Amino acid sequence: MAKTLIDIEKLLIWAYRDELSKLQTSSAEGIWDDIANYGLHGIAPQTGDFGAAQRYAHFGLPHPDAVVVGQAVTALPDLVIDWTKQAAVILGDLLPLWLARDVLPVRSLRTSALIIMCARMDCRPDWREDNPRPHFVPQPKDASRPSIVGECKGRHRYTAGSYCPLQWVPSPVTIAMSRAEYVAWHYGLTTLARTLALRDHQAVVPGAPDAPWSLEDRAGCVIHEGVATGVAGKLPLKPVRPLAGPPLRRKRRLAKLQMEAA
Repeated sequence: MAKTLIDIEKLLIWAYRDELSKLQTSSAEGIWDDIANYGLHGIAPQTGDFGAAQRYAHFGLPHPDAVVVGQAVTALPDLVIDWTKQAAVILGDLLPLWLARDVLPVRSLRTSALIIMCARMDCRPDWREDNPRPHFVPQPKDASRPSIVGECKGRHRYTAGSYCPLQWVPSPVTIAMSRAEYVAWHYGLTTLARTLALRDHQAVVPGAPDAPWSLEDRAGCVIHEGVATGVAGKLPLKPVRPLAGPPLRRKRRLAKLQMEAA
């Protein structure tokens, strides 16, 4: 008999929502076989627990393919992201915001837990985050005012090299971790599609994209001009130069001084 071709993502949803759920909703696996055995031996079935369990007996046992799927998912190894090789793929358009001091936690991602959760909820890992926007770093004593690195010599007058440090909200690290969970989920789906051997179904590789953030048509650049107005006001630093006199007067005065000196 020809096997049914099915997307691995749909196969997992079918297995966990429609089939493996029978193990939790029915406490009477094979109850009709037990009742038949009682009848063959001339024994009247007991009431009480058996009677209560018969409410769910019509669910029956899960499909054998679903059982194999559940065992394969449980056996999936955890995934550790190699950021030195995959940072560009995972970060995508956020790579220009990546700084050397941004350290991602090196931890394994529970691939099996991600797959089970998404299959039961019929969803995908939520990798979407708002585009990061620059916000100034607030002062420790006054959160409404931005921090300043440098020395203030007066109103709008600062030493050379002074600046207001900025931070990106949401952090590129947070976005990268959300995308890494999606990568682990997709990796698990692909692994299952290539290794599962089922009786009635043939799993195919997932139709879900492996890096959907690279396919998104983003409006504009992630590096926005200016600073978000919801955090605080404008940055205090701006180029301020001393006022200069009229150029012609200065030239005439210089010429007059040269003539007097001669």
